[in-house]
Amino acid sequence: MGDNMKKIIIIGVSCAVLLAAAGLTYNRINSAVSNTAYADETGFYTEFTEEKGDFDEMREDKNFIKINVENLVEWNEPNGEGCIVSDKITKEGFKVGYMYREQPDDGLPDSGWRFMAGNEDDEYMDDPNNHHIFAINTICNYDSDIIPYIYSDIGSAYIRTDGNNFEIDDGSKPIFIDKQENG
Repeated sequence: MGDNMKKIIIIGVSCAVLLAAAGLTYNRINSAVSNTAYADETGFYTEFTEEKGDFDEMREDKNFIKINVENLVEWNEPNGEGCIVSDKITKEGFKVGYMYREQPDDGLPDSGWRFMAGNEDDEYMDDPNNHHIFAINTICNYDSDIIPYIYSDIGSAYIRTDGNNFEIDDGSKPIFIDKQENG
């Protein structure tokens, strides 16, 4: 991912944009409400309408890699626990290769974190269907290597430099692309 790609990601992807593109509002609730984004016990935020049926069937239809979600982190920051994640991580099995934290979207349960594998091109990033909103804890279960960094300040950006380590992204090193063990 080049410098130009990072600028596109930072400018082009936000919770509000993804949700608006899908015609959704963003509320955390325990039961399904038509045309509302919500999180189930695994921390997956999605659209649910009564016509679509059971949530588990929808998750299967979306081809997300099934993982066992354990409580790995406590997220108590005031704006919420939502984060935007590339399907390269949750569907294709790549580890997080690039992550950054921007100012959270006001009025939404948004942590400000954005997670990508690092091999997404412009066309992939421009399609809001290639990104979904999850709880921070859920993404930590997909890739526990990110845990030491998730409490970083807004404006932080990190790249994976080898199989298990990240460094502050200063633009001088390439992103190390790797697959998850369960992917």
